[in-house]
Amino acid sequence: MEQLWSPELYRPQTKPFGDPKQIEKALELLKNAKKPFLIVGGGVMRSGAWEELRKFSIKYKIPIGTTPNGVGALGKDDETFVGTSVGPTYMQNIAKTADVVMAVGCKWDFTLFFGGAPLWGPNQKTIHVDIDPQVIGLNRKTDIGIVADAKAALTQILEKSDEYLKENQFSDWNIQVQEYKEKREQLELKPKISEKVPI
Repeated sequence: MEQLWSPELYRPQTKPFGDPKQIEKALELLKNAKKPFLIVGGGVMRSGAWEELRKFSIKYKIPIGTTPNGVGALGKDDETFVGTSVGPTYMQNIAKTADVVMAVGCKWDFTLFFGGAPLWGPNQKTIHVDIDPQVIGLNRKTDIGIVADAKAALTQILEKSDEYLKENQFSDWNIQVQEYKEKREQLELKPKISEKVPI
């Protein structure tokens, strides 16, 4: 039996960083946003970027959702967490209301409705961060594409973010999102706990 190669011999050991100019363009777009929204996928989990993601989202109060592969990137009790893309209907209503969407480590596949309705609006600006250049712009128009590892890109963003964004900049928007989420959760819970017969 042939000896198996160690993963270090055939897997990349470095995390590619994004083009600094594209990082700054992304921050400029976020700076001028009124209702930004983060959607993250398995790339964040594989990269181990949850700490950078959480810091960025919570520092500036940017609401965040995940794909099924991104579940766990942010805790469900974190103040900016909204939900999962294939989950409750309130997630759809919040996501399509955003004016700037920043996707990190995810594809515009069936779990994200291929970047279209009912989850996303037609006039949103899109920032897409992914290590695979082939998925950027696939199924959905991308205004700013950043080819990079999720952890590396978020590290770059955090290093420059204070030059563009104010702490708690989107607090009012996040409060609006969380209040709507709580209201919808209560409405959707009622039929689930009802003891009426038939159901």
